[in-house]
Amino acid sequence: MFQKPMRESIERAFPRTLENSCLEIISSQQFEIIDREVSRCIWQDGHSESGHLWVNNSSHKDIHFLAIDKCLFFDKDNDPSRCDCALFDEKRICFVEIKEASASNRSKRRAKAVEQLANTINLFRELGVESEQFDALICFSTFQAYPKRRDLSREIEFLNACGGFLYEGNLEEF
Repeated sequence: MFQKPMRESIERAFPRTLENSCLEIISSQQFEIIDREVSRCIWQDGHSESGHLWVNNSSHKDIHFLAIDKCLFFDKDNDPSRCDCALFDEKRICFVEIKEASASNRSKRRAKAVEQLANTINLFRELGVESEQFDALICFSTFQAYPKRRDLSREIEFLNACGGFLYEGNLEEF
């Protein structure tokens, strides 16, 4: 089974995963991810208006939730920015960057999110974390669920840069 080796490779590559309790297993049918500005991302059962990313897990399988920002990494000068969290199962890992943005600054925030996602995926790959599929999800905060959106030219550029599939939305399916 692929899931256990991926988890073990993440724990080996990032000892803080265990030290800071950054990794949790979720089997709920629906849950949400909330990015708290002053501390790491958290998850909670169900869907509410406080969530940033809604996750549907219709098969109730085990999904790993990995808090990255403010758990594996802490913002320091000269360090590249990393994404907020990741979700993974036995086949894929989905890195998530949550951004607050108005219509006027969405483009700038999107560019920063792409950079953070690429930095994170490239580091995971460099440290030997393998997955059948690497996904990168930019999630703009909103109180309405919207499915993944695609921009083919940006996707191709991202895929060439770090071997991951880039999407935008706030609804994820496992």
